[in-house]
Amino acid sequence: MTVIDPSARRPTVGQDVAVARIEYALAEPGGVAVLCGPAGAGVSTVLQLVWQRCALARGGLIAGSAAEARQLIECRRTASGVILVDDAHLAAEGELDRLVTIALAEPRLDGVVLAGQGRLLSLLHRSPRLDARVRIRAVLRPLTEEETAVIVRCRLPGLDCSPGAIRALHEIAAGILAEVVRLADLAAVVGATDTARGIEAHDIEAIHCRLVTGAA
Repeated sequence: MTVIDPSARRPTVGQDVAVARIEYALAEPGGVAVLCGPAGAGVSTVLQLVWQRCALARGGLIAGSAAEARQLIECRRTASGVILVDDAHLAAEGELDRLVTIALAEPRLDGVVLAGQGRLLSLLHRSPRLDARVRIRAVLRPLTEEETAVIVRCRLPGLDCSPGAIRALHEIAAGILAEVVRLADLAAVVGATDTARGIEAHDIEAIHCRLVTGAA
């Protein structure tokens, strides 16, 4: 599981909403919450926020996979609180159903959060019993152009980033948080060479072309 320090940047509105929904699902014992989003949208970040705001205070376990979560439950019978599972979309068929059944059978484990990418929703759909146990589904969607603009301006302090540059960055990144941050940080390096010039759309396009060429 990729651990991202939530203090490194302010959570987006979508991330804050997802955390609130998951906290609501875990407010009562036996809660099962699902967090889903594309790679780079901040699923692991939200999981860390939930851990800090909820699980850390109540106790519990955090795992990077369904298999690891099951091992932690079996090895730490005295654990209490909630269990958070990242990359749950990689689980084998039926594995999540078994995991949730085992977790909720533990008297001191009172909630489960399953987080992952789109296949996670397909796994739930194919397991009606597990699907019926889910109290809340939180989905992280791509950023809006306005949200992208806020992030870009925060990461390019002192640089004039034109509306066209922000639009180009947003479209190239497809609103995926990790890509927005990466392009903005590279733009900051470019802008640092001439702070008076600012960042334009062609700068963002040139950065993207270099990234694509470098990856080829």
